[in-house]
Order: sequence, then structure tokens, then C-alpha cells
Amino acid sequence: MVARIRSPRLIFFFPDFDKDLIHLEAASKIQLKLLAEEMQAINKGLEIVEQYLLASVRLLDYAAVAMSDRHANGHRSVTPSAP
Repeated sequence: MVARIRSPRLIFFFPDFDKDLIHLEAASKIQLKLLAEEMQAINKGLEIVEQYLLASVRLLDYAAVAMSDRHANGHRSVTPSAP
């Protein structure tokens, strides 16, 4: 528990300082809990983004291999002819 203020001037201006500190401590713990929950949600979102990014890189790698195999086997890509 917070010790009482011993200075008469401070007691005059802040008579319930020790009680206010207790409420401030409780409020700060709530804020820290909410911040921790938000950080967990952000981290989970970043994990999902990372999974999508890795999946898209793998898909691009697969497409690049498929295209190089197709060109190696003599297939030409079809390009529209100019009118």
C-alpha cells in the first residue's frame, strides 16, 4: 500500500493522494492488459499476412517452374497479333 504523504503542504493540496494512487495503479493495470491483448491481435494478424505472403511466393515459384518447363519443351506462349 502507498505510504501517506508526510508534507503538510502536499496533504493540503492532495489530501487523498494515496487513494488516488491506488486507483491510478488499477487503471494502469487495465490499460496494460488491453495493450497486451491488442499486441496479441496484431501479432496474430501479422502471422496470417506472413502465411499469405509465403503461399503467394510458393505459387509464383511454381508458376515460374511451370513456365520454364513449358518453354523448354518447345511450347510458345500465345501472344495476340496486331491488327
